[in-house]
Amino acid sequence: MYKIGITGSIGTGKTTIASMFAKFSIPIFDADKEIKKILTRREIKRKIITIWPTVLRKNKIDKYKLKNIIFSNQHEKKKLEGIL
Repeated sequence: MYKIGITGSIGTGKTTIASMFAKFSIPIFDADKEIKKILTRREIKRKIITIWPTVLRKNKIDKYKLKNIIFSNQHEKKKLEGIL
């Protein structure tokens, strides 16, 4: 079985290509969907909130706030990668 990785920056067409593959019944692994699931886990949420308490909003992780923190500081990004 062949495996193809689709990578790229925001807006480069990754989702479009994945949707095209799905139309041909080609199995797709969507890392974004998996991360959304992971961020709802109680233990993960607790770890994130302990380090970055300002990202909690209505008992959910505010991904926009978290994104701003981790993409402005490589050290913070590494911390999040370690948690996930």
